[in-house]
Amino acid sequence: MSGEKISLSTKVGATALATIGVSLEWYDFFAYGTAAALVFPHYFFPPKYPPFWALFMSLLTYLVGFVARPVGAIIFGHIGDRYGRKAGLTWDLVLMGLGTLAIGLTPGYQQIGYLGITLVSIFRILQGLGIGGEWGGATTFVVEFASDSRWRALWGSWVQQGVPIGLLMGSGLFTLFGSIYKGEAFITFGWKPVFWIGAAAAIVAVILRAIFLETPRFLRLIQRGEVSRAPIPETFKLYWKKIILLMFARSGENANFYVYSTYSLLFFTGLGLARVLVTGAVTIAAAAEVFAIIAAALLADVIGRKWILMGGNIAVIIYAVPYVLLAIMLRTAPNFFLIATLLLAVFAIIHGFMYAAQPAYWAELFPTKYRYTATGSAYHLTAIVAGGLSPLIITALVGTQYIARWWGQALVIALYGIISIICFLMLEETKGKELPE
Repeated sequence: MSGEKISLSTKVGATALATIGVSLEWYDFFAYGTAAALVFPHYFFPPKYPPFWALFMSLLTYLVGFVARPVGAIIFGHIGDRYGRKAGLTWDLVLMGLGTLAIGLTPGYQQIGYLGITLVSIFRILQGLGIGGEWGGATTFVVEFASDSRWRALWGSWVQQGVPIGLLMGSGLFTLFGSIYKGEAFITFGWKPVFWIGAAAAIVAVILRAIFLETPRFLRLIQRGEVSRAPIPETFKLYWKKIILLMFARSGENANFYVYSTYSLLFFTGLGLARVLVTGAVTIAAAAEVFAIIAAALLADVIGRKWILMGGNIAVIIYAVPYVLLAIMLRTAPNFFLIATLLLAVFAIIHGFMYAAQPAYWAELFPTKYRYTATGSAYHLTAIVAGGLSPLIITALVGTQYIARWWGQALVIALYGIISIICFLMLEETKGKELPE
């Protein structure tokens, strides 16, 4: 036991700083997802381009960011484990802000032809690299400051709040600007301020991060002269099996988050709900998840990390078929917006239970020397096999036949949950154990 006692005010400050930054990064990342589903097929492609392929190509650029995420996790993991948590967390946010600003400034097909979608794909890579360095750094930062607390899952869960808060901000602003700019005005201009706002907010967060303290755990590592000079190869040599298990253990949560936050935009608009109402429903669902994460984290500190994480995956498997079929059967109801909101809110609450305990659990499985690299890599490698891929798989299975091929969406939701449960069963429980030094 290290014996450090970290003040409550320091814990709160570190947690608030991490949560603000994570929220902004996810806001930028999710704004792209919403735009890729609702705007880019019309903005970056000619009017006579086949609608299915315009949508598919737009979602493919969305996937590019997911492929870049593990690369970012490795790059910034090296920086964070070699030069400090602050350095990694500051520079990944700079990269995200630059990518987001550039996307909001990119001209469409009418101005520069297909060069527009090409440039946006490149800027999406910058977003992916930035968000790739964020989660491992924020998790390491918060959990190391909370290392002396028995409520590490609760402290760490504030890193996860960045996802629903970021989604709430992104979908909320899309709803706002969608109501201000109607029809073609929204496609040609109305979506862009969402990206400009994200880039501006990132500047403030960068300054705040640059002036905060370094974690006591990393400072002791420096004092002992034990900082790794090559954290990337050493981490994967020592922990490759655990990283792979965590990657697939997280796949159910990661895949299904993008089903409810991104694919739902296509699904519910395909069932006849107006675009602005769908983004409004997602906004309300994201707000519900904020409270679900708090409840799930508290339970993880009492019951155990693994059991809460697996319980969320069991719930999503059970929910897969009712979610899809209820939406289809009730699509003509006069209060379909409320029904869609409720269905998405339940999905969001389940996701909160799949998600809340991840920071504490991931951080507790690795020592200080490799924690930034290991946690970030395990977390973001999942994006390749789950998050960015799940909307594409469903789109390939379902196309625009949301009713006739309803089983495609339900099948993908359930299969990813099953994969996660199998992998969690092969991992140890960490509740009650000291944070590895």
